[in-house]
Amino acid sequence: MVTTIAVGTALLLVLPSCRAPDPGYEAFVEMRARALCNNNFRCCTGDELMDDTIEECLAHEPPRDLRSAIDNGTTTIDDAEAERCFAEIEAMSCDQWIELLAGSTATPASCGGIFSGRSNGEPCSSYAQCTSQYCRLSTEAEPTIRTDTGVCAERGSEGEQCLLAHFSCQPGLTCTGPDGTPRCNALGDPGASCEGWHDCTSHLCDAGECRRLCYAWVPLRSLAGQPR
Repeated sequence: MVTTIAVGTALLLVLPSCRAPDPGYEAFVEMRARALCNNNFRCCTGDELMDDTIEECLAHEPPRDLRSAIDNGTTTIDDAEAERCFAEIEAMSCDQWIELLAGSTATPASCGGIFSGRSNGEPCSSYAQCTSQYCRLSTEAEPTIRTDTGVCAERGSEGEQCLLAHFSCQPGLTCTGPDGTPRCNALGDPGASCEGWHDCTSHLCDAGECRRLCYAWVPLRSLAGQPR
């Protein structure tokens, strides 16, 4: 059942809470979209929303490499952990949700148990093949140069060398710096100065200033809402 309630002069579409899913990729996509979109449209308004309607929000899907990894048996989804993860996300207060979008608070522990894939150190060619949901496509000797294949790993901590444009840093961090020596650096909160989207926790830089943004484009490597 879908419920519509009035909030001031706006109408808010509230989707059903998470229920026990059927196993598999489709159930995961549905739970994920419902939890993240409910939170965005419950906690954010107007220009803060990346999508104009909740239907647009629900249409976003994870990267295609997840489905490929599941179809070929490299990665599996724990349906019970996925249900628990997204139920905890839906239960967050709006302050908690905004902090999670910004990478300044941790994802619920249950979200870390959704995927079972290759362990850190095992070979990979896509993020979705790894339990960590990160494939380090570079070598220890040359961490800033991309390779076609790599090994499953954890994303970089603040100050570590990283691979530009490959979501190679922990949530709340971004890979920036001169060619050849980029490192994981802290992102700017709303109000901080910026040169581009990559400088902001929200991934929205407007007229040189980071702005708050609630989005549903949520890659697998950061289930709870921050595209890094």
